[in-house]
Amino acid sequence: AMNQAEALAFLHQHQPLPDDDALTAAVINQFDAVLKFFAATPCDEAVPLLLRSFGRGDGWGVYPMVEFALLSQDRERVVAEIGRILQDEHTADGVRYWVTQAAMAFADASLVVGLMVSLRAADEDICECARAALALC
Repeated sequence: AMNQAEALAFLHQHQPLPDDDALTAAVINQFDAVLKFFAATPCDEAVPLLLRSFGRGDGWGVYPMVEFALLSQDRERVVAEIGRILQDEHTADGVRYWVTQAAMAFADASLVVGLMVSLRAADEDICECARAALALC
């Protein structure tokens, strides 16, 4: 079974994961195991790493599961980290898309500033997520 040190080490090595076309089954299966570990184990150190782990794409269907790992973490920490990532103009589109999506599950007025950055993204999917998240904040 995976332990916290192994799970954190994997996340540290995958900031972010490869884009979908470069992913391997071994890497995405390991990521899935990491998500299951953190869904059962709150860990403050994991929060920024989880939120910055997204490559471009949907991680072969695994990225939506990140939300379950985040829901097990300290909500204030997750909200603060989502805000930090969204406000950073240099956040990669793969990360921005999924973190904007996560803002729906962690809707908070403090996220509006960062969501306005997502709203200006060139990627229409990101804009759409931002509009939906802003409606909840």
